[in-house]
Amino acid sequence: MKKYDYKSNLSKYINGLLEMKRADGYLYDSEAWHLKKLDEFLLQDFPNCNSITKETADKWCTKRCTEGTSFFNRRITILRQLAIYMTALGVECYIPHSLISYHRPVLTIPSRNEMLEFFSVLDNWETNRQEKKYINAYKIIFRLYYCCGLRLSEAIKLRIRDVDLKNGTMKIYGSKGHKDRIVYLPDDAIETIQSYKDYVSRVYPKSEWMFPGVNPANHMCTSAVSLRFRKCWSKTSCCGKNPKEPTVHCLRHAFVVERINEWAAQGIDLQQMLPYLSRYLGHKTSSETLYYYHMMDSAFQTINIKGIATTAMIPEVIPDEQ
Repeated sequence: MKKYDYKSNLSKYINGLLEMKRADGYLYDSEAWHLKKLDEFLLQDFPNCNSITKETADKWCTKRCTEGTSFFNRRITILRQLAIYMTALGVECYIPHSLISYHRPVLTIPSRNEMLEFFSVLDNWETNRQEKKYINAYKIIFRLYYCCGLRLSEAIKLRIRDVDLKNGTMKIYGSKGHKDRIVYLPDDAIETIQSYKDYVSRVYPKSEWMFPGVNPANHMCTSAVSLRFRKCWSKTSCCGKNPKEPTVHCLRHAFVVERINEWAAQGIDLQQMLPYLSRYLGHKTSSETLYYYHMMDSAFQTINIKGIATTAMIPEVIPDEQ
């Protein structure tokens, strides 16, 4: 954790914000860097400021020609956080809110039949000598994405000690939002994963990772997993049928769709189950989970057939005031 020396008139508030966020469990490392840039900006352009004014905010929130939307939004967000913190302490501040919205890419969520074909291709992949020691890992890792809804980085960073096959669980540490959680494995996957775990212990006795990389001291890299997924998908009959091919992350979306559709088909109360699914996935709210479901048009087939759509599944759209 790198420490910065803040020197502007707002330095005590910047340090206070950092202390508060880290006490809440956030690393706040990249934010600390952005705050340092803000501190330098204040020293140069507003050396006598004792609060955040509209003039200060407008100048800081001017988009630079060399920065992308995501980076620009992070700059505005860090100023907003500081202004909100200072306001809570009784300092009158202007709170900017001019974030730039950007279009979320349309995803192609593979269906169950498409995934069956994908796994058939993967399981029957003809490997050369160099690839042979990795194919076993890919057979497990893609099933974890599809059957457990893991994020791309969560699976590759699994340590052997994090996988408890006796209790059928995996421990995910330091995931998105710096959260830890326990993920339960499907019962029919335990034996297969145990066999793979024994294989890793035998071939890589000194490695701590479930999915060792080229250097067994490190875990497999995300680019290798993504490349293998594209290669396997390209050999399925589904390849080329959609304007945008699915990615590894789309398997997480597919997990959500499969789970919700299964509950709906069984007549299980979705509003009661959604909070559990959100916790399982590591989401903050159920709305994040429902976003995954809304990405797939065919996801509503089961809901429509059962006639159990609710305002939680399909929120009411209120038109803007004229």
